[in-house]
Amino acid sequence: MIKLFQESKTYQIIKKIYLFFLIPFRETFVYKLFMTDLGKELWESSLVYKLIVAIRELIAKVSGCITQSVSWRWIRKTFSKTTLPEIISTSKILGWLHISGEGYSLAFFVFLLLLFLAGILPTMAVVGLVLITLVFSLFDSDFKQNLLKTKPIFTDALVGLYLISLIWGLFLSKDPGKFQIFLVYFVFVGLYYGVRYYISTERRLILSVSYFTLSGIFVCGYGFLQYITGSYETTTWTDTQLFSDISGRIYSTFQNPNVFGEYLLFLIPLSIAMFLIAKNKLHKVVYGGCVLASLACLILTYSRGCWLGLIAGMGLFLLLLYKKTLIPLFFLAPFSIFVIPESIINRFLSIGNLKDGSTAFRVYVWRGTVDMLKKLWPTGAGLGNYSFEVAYAPFAYMDIMAPHSHSLYFHLLSETGLFGFLAFVFLAYFILRQLFLVYKNPKSREMQILAIALVSGFVSFLIQGFFDNTFYNYRMYMLFFALLSVAASLYAVGGKEQ
Repeated sequence: MIKLFQESKTYQIIKKIYLFFLIPFRETFVYKLFMTDLGKELWESSLVYKLIVAIRELIAKVSGCITQSVSWRWIRKTFSKTTLPEIISTSKILGWLHISGEGYSLAFFVFLLLLFLAGILPTMAVVGLVLITLVFSLFDSDFKQNLLKTKPIFTDALVGLYLISLIWGLFLSKDPGKFQIFLVYFVFVGLYYGVRYYISTERRLILSVSYFTLSGIFVCGYGFLQYITGSYETTTWTDTQLFSDISGRIYSTFQNPNVFGEYLLFLIPLSIAMFLIAKNKLHKVVYGGCVLASLACLILTYSRGCWLGLIAGMGLFLLLLYKKTLIPLFFLAPFSIFVIPESIINRFLSIGNLKDGSTAFRVYVWRGTVDMLKKLWPTGAGLGNYSFEVAYAPFAYMDIMAPHSHSLYFHLLSETGLFGFLAFVFLAYFILRQLFLVYKNPKSREMQILAIALVSGFVSFLIQGFFDNTFYNYRMYMLFFALLSVAASLYAVGGKEQ
């Protein structure tokens, strides 16, 4: 039907109208905000750039001292005789994925394992894998070489500013477990630096995304098992009076359907990207199955904020990569109401309906949080749920208490104040800007597809952030910064020189 529509005169008229409006748009401020590069010479001559280079050289020297020490050389000599390298290089699974015998460092291999297991393992196990990745990085000569030869980018500095805001949040926090919270945050954000300099080739970029998407098959599979067996929560996250036709919402390994939905917002576009990039037919079947499974699971989460985020993210994906498909889909979309189940339509149309207990609860929490932030927005209340609850209690609207603000942006203001909020906003802006520049000037079609898939994931995640605190779950916090490092690496190696 889409092909038939594309061959019609109606489509040709719509296409001409679209191009008529698109050409003037390229001269607008919004287009230039994302699609034009900043002065490279200005950045490389800045004090911030020189400071980052100096810090990296210091870390490289520390790493060099460790790797050249007598004790470390003895350890490497001892363990080089084990069968671990042979196991990795001869593994049938890795051979099937075409990554055996590549000579990757153990730290990078642990990072791939981390991406694969992040959606499966509990939080503290994920913390352990991140720590192993960071420690192994310091003991790796490959890391030292990449650290010295890879040029810093502006997001490196912005991640550093965000880390400083976490230190400020620790100083203000009244939470009894503030040091544990800070260390988890610090380790997860630090992963950005520990990994970015490993992902120094297109091959490693694709591998990183591949491991993340393949894990989605198991995470979604568990979600389907919950649905089939009915072992999911039926009442906690749904107004049963308003949505009596919804039997429950699946959450897989994330204990909350909204968090599972946030995970799927990254998984869906990246799975589509891998499906398009894959040349092996069997790989295409696997990635295509992951796309279908993740879409079905997102529907079964009944997360309205995630639905809105995905619509915006995938709309952008199609607009930038497949314009010819977007126009007929736009006109065919109204007919989808005849095939979409009524429970999904009712759930979607309930957006903004204050009769829904979930929506009303969020609005009340937001009102109380806004009143709180009128006094605390410059500094924030510090890290941790307890700090938020103490600061929020006097302003609770309708006496409704909550452990967090149910908004990513209110959360940032609540924990780290204006400084942390601005650091994150600029970080989000510049990472999207860098990905758009790769899209505009890619080294290959594969890099262009990956860039827009990551844009789609980040845009979807940030839109969901308006409706929920997407950093509430530690594993999502880690995945955000892990994929941020992948996106920064893509900008460094996947785009042509401007």
